[in-house]
Amino acid sequence: MTVARAIDTGGGEHTVAAPIANSTTLTKSGDGRLHLSVDSSATLTGNVSVNQGVISVENNNSLGYASVTVASGAAVEVNGGTNGLSTILNNITINGTGVTNTGAIRNISGNNFWYGAVTLGSSGSLIDSDSGTLEFDNGISDSSGDSDLFVSGAGTVRLRYGGINLGNNGTLTVNNPGTLSINQS
Repeated sequence: MTVARAIDTGGGEHTVAAPIANSTTLTKSGDGRLHLSVDSSATLTGNVSVNQGVISVENNNSLGYASVTVASGAAVEVNGGTNGLSTILNNITINGTGVTNTGAIRNISGNNFWYGAVTLGSSGSLIDSDSGTLEFDNGISDSSGDSDLFVSGAGTVRLRYGGINLGNNGTLTVNNPGTLSINQS
């Protein structure tokens, strides 16, 4: 499926069940949820910008090898176990707390590994794990100098390698419920 730079989901649930072909920036808009359930690694070579709503990642290579940017009020959800999802390789920059404060990155289910670098684009970003474990293997860093990061959810957020760098005055807050595990295998 060739996409000409934009997908607007309006307020609904939409599934793309074919590889997305795009070599420029793909922009997701609209308050709805876009389910990406197939491998787009050979065809999605541009960046992905989530300006509104949710992109639901449901395959290891749903986002191709693109760098992903999540705007304030938008989110990327990880649905482990669907279509063999367990590993995401994309670099991602997150801003804000997601849709209705449920996380700019949100682990819906399963034990998932995010191997790409995570950058906080603004202070006050939220990472949530509803269930299972969302492990970041390349650390979390701050692009603005002194960002605050919040972690929440009934599941676990794990920082295995690379640690966390919030600048000189950034803070890390684990909300209740919330579990954060740092540098454990």
